[in-house]
Amino acid sequence: MLLAGIQWIPQPPVAIPDAPKVPHEFFVELKIPRPQFAPTVPITVFGETHFFLIDTGCTVSIFDERFKERLGPPLQTWARMQAAGESKRMELFRAPEMTVGQLRLPDSGKSLCVDFSRCRDDDGKMFFSGILGLDILRHLVVQIDLERGLATLTARAPEGLGPGIPMRLDKVPWIAAEIPELGTMQIQLDTGALRSSAITMQHDHFDALCRSQQIHGREEETIWSIQGFHVRNAGTLDCIRIQKMKFESCRAARWHVSSLGWGFFNQCRKITLDFPRKRLFLSQNSSPVE
Repeated sequence: MLLAGIQWIPQPPVAIPDAPKVPHEFFVELKIPRPQFAPTVPITVFGETHFFLIDTGCTVSIFDERFKERLGPPLQTWARMQAAGESKRMELFRAPEMTVGQLRLPDSGKSLCVDFSRCRDDDGKMFFSGILGLDILRHLVVQIDLERGLATLTARAPEGLGPGIPMRLDKVPWIAAEIPELGTMQIQLDTGALRSSAITMQHDHFDALCRSQQIHGREEETIWSIQGFHVRNAGTLDCIRIQKMKFESCRAARWHVSSLGWGFFNQCRKITLDFPRKRLFLSQNSSPVE
């Protein structure tokens, strides 16, 4: 089934330990097959190469159900979630070793296992087999060059990036953004929100912007999460500012959390998420913005 959108909401009710820190020399450059569509990169697991989605909105890494038998017995099973009238059991597994080139990725030792069979591109093909979550990403600098179609995972950010945009890590990364009428607000960074609106807005904020006519052209869109399918309202937001950067005519959706999805980030030339220093760097068009 083709999807109108993908949104991940994995919230395991267990403590996920920090992954070990990476050595200073850690550096790997990976090709992204379709950078405008999704930030997927090749990862080696169980001796095979599979594409994994870089998802800053996901607290823990996830494997497709095809790996379930090889993950071994679950470490923990917890309460069923209701999805479209169906109950769903969540299970936590021991994470297998994951490598990029000759380098082993840091991991927390824990992972989820989810059926990704509904996650398909316009040709009906599955385009990733797992998710790199914050348990891995939080110890890395992740730079995505959309013009070159490259993702760089490294222990240290390149020089000359400037002071950057302060980033707060509270399970997932957040930054400050400004929207007329609402003022400055905290907004989540979610590179794993694909094929849906560029921005999501909390219910009350979305409704207020509709009343002030800063969101217009409202219609419904359908997305999928591990909790099932969801239908939500969406429209065009006039403007959002991040420090000196101004984005106009962004598609925004009514949701339970305010976030910037991949439809927002793929408007940039390059993005750098420096998790160790808690900084975001964006390059829009030909000039970098701090």
